[in-house]
Amino acid sequence: MPLTAIIVGAGIGGLATAIALRQADFEVTILEKRPTIEEVGYAIDVPPNGTRILKHLGMDLRKLRGCHQKSLDVFKADVEPMKEIRSESRDIGDDAPFLSVHRVDYHEALKDMAMDPSLSGKPAHLRCNSRVASYDSSSGSVSLASGEELHADIIVAADGNSSKAHTWIVGEEHPVRLTGLNNVRFTIPSSVMLGHDKLKQLVENTKDRMCVYIDEAGNFIAHYACRETLAFIMKILQTKSQYLPAR
Repeated sequence: MPLTAIIVGAGIGGLATAIALRQADFEVTILEKRPTIEEVGYAIDVPPNGTRILKHLGMDLRKLRGCHQKSLDVFKADVEPMKEIRSESRDIGDDAPFLSVHRVDYHEALKDMAMDPSLSGKPAHLRCNSRVASYDSSSGSVSLASGEELHADIIVAADGNSSKAHTWIVGEEHPVRLTGLNNVRFTIPSSVMLGHDKLKQLVENTKDRMCVYIDEAGNFIAHYACRETLAFIMKILQTKSQYLPAR
């Protein structure tokens, strides 16, 4: 009899785990509390350690539709003219590129690999509207909000910050702690920016690198290419930024 696995959560972590277990000949069931698993969001970095793992799992990185980030350049933005304070290469080779991808594209590529019947191993079985109410580490089971109980050889909690799995495993809750950081993110289509003289230059000069503009207080704006759009990210920090040079 094949080993079985239950994965709680159909996000990026849950789907990646499903791919690995499927390839190890597990029968995988993914439980998702939402009615569907259509992803939303903005850009996400996939650094070389991540792209190496994806390639090991057999993913064609072109399916991520990502942009190859070759460098990170940091500027002090509260002086005139701006001053470059740090630059580092992110390009360690095409075998393990540093990619920025849209979260929707990333999620779709993982979902396809987890459930495509043409790939090796049995496709993962997705069950939506399946909210896990409790775990039992002794019997290897989860109970759903509907009252149904499911058993498996391996149970993986991949349901993010809201997961309560640790409460049932260690016997006490460890709530999420706020970082004190705030950020605002938005995307602008490249087609719009290319129609503006100054923004066109920005697109052409920064399509393969992340640029960070920072002030003395540690607030910063970062922008980088992501698929056919540029993703602009603003983060307002309450502490000194990691990008500021040490004094």
